[in-house]
Amino acid sequence: MVARPLSQAIGVGLLTCGMAAMVPASGQAQDATALPDEGGLITLVGCLQLQQIKGHEKYVLANPTVGSVVSVPEATCSTTSTENAVRLDKAGRPRLIKQHVDSGDLLLGHWVEVSGRLEKFESAKELRELTVKSFRMVPVVPPRAAEAVPPPIPEPRAYIPPTPAPIAPIETPVATTGVKRLPHTASQLPLVGLLGLATLAGGLAFRLARRREIFS
Repeated sequence: MVARPLSQAIGVGLLTCGMAAMVPASGQAQDATALPDEGGLITLVGCLQLQQIKGHEKYVLANPTVGSVVSVPEATCSTTSTENAVRLDKAGRPRLIKQHVDSGDLLLGHWVEVSGRLEKFESAKELRELTVKSFRMVPVVPPRAAEAVPPPIPEPRAYIPPTPAPIAPIETPVATTGVKRLPHTASQLPLVGLLGLATLAGGLAFRLARRREIFS
């Protein structure tokens, strides 16, 4: 009978310890976005904007997060929500902030880191005021582009030797018996003319011989 209540008490104790351990963890996860209720020195990073508050233009830090940052991936920022925004004041002289904006030290719509004294939380209807002690533009470090994937290595192909050009056959000279042959273009007309000339000369010689016999 005693063992059962004892086991229940141990289970309740373990459950209570687990819930107590979870509460600080969740509180730490929200520290970056939740502003402390108590006032004091603080460093905030947010989007610098100029908003109308009760008919007057005021510089505010929208979407502030607690703590300093090394860099941001993008320089510009934009938001229309004033939830958790903080109104910036430089020791009661907001004109100094305007001078830094006009000179380019501060840019509207960019991420800015501001350090100063934050007033104590009093009403959710009013923006909390931060007396600025120092400020700077947060450096911009764009994310690294994805590394280029090298092209795939082509598979090796089998070597195909080039086809050799056809070799013309070499004509083998035919042996002759020493008899010169006339070319196929030769004609027998000169031979006939030579025979005719010889016949004419013989006729003339014969005629001259006959005349000599007659006159002798």
